[in-house]
Amino acid sequence: MGPHVRCSLASPFPPVKEGSGGALLVLAPEACPLSAFSIPGTQEATAAAIEKGLHMQKVGSGSVRAVLAELVALPCLFTLQPRPGAARDIPRIKWTKVRTASGQRQDLPILVAKDNVVRVAKGWQGRVSLPSYPRRRANATLLLGPLRASDSGLYRCQVVRGIEDEQDLVPLEVTGWEGAEPEACH
Repeated sequence: MGPHVRCSLASPFPPVKEGSGGALLVLAPEACPLSAFSIPGTQEATAAAIEKGLHMQKVGSGSVRAVLAELVALPCLFTLQPRPGAARDIPRIKWTKVRTASGQRQDLPILVAKDNVVRVAKGWQGRVSLPSYPRRRANATLLLGPLRASDSGLYRCQVVRGIEDEQDLVPLEVTGWEGAEPEACH
């Protein structure tokens, strides 16, 4: 059975689940006519949502858990609506790790992607990627691994287009070896 195709202003993405067999093909907003986008409610709500143009699906399902030395996908999914009369703005995607030092939050850069170019910060090279970028720009899911204990923490995905920006926080909990005896780790 082929992938499902959907044009929607509401979030068209299913929750990210490892090993899910269903495929969802989300057409780029430019490929869908404005009439294809619908939001339940008033015409004003529809106009306001189209005017905003950038919407991020918040994960909101608690912490992502993964085992040491494995790969993990930190989800970051968004929709972009076409803006009439505007040049095609390509969004900038930025991933950071949020660190708390002296009671203040500090974002440590991981990577930035724009115009088909992905720049990875020095300490993360060889360990992170955006597997769907640039083929599917609305999927900024970060692949991280092999995991280290120090990778546990809070990660921020930020998407910026023009003066619009959306962000989501994804907590990651890295656990010990699954099913391994402590002696086997020596």
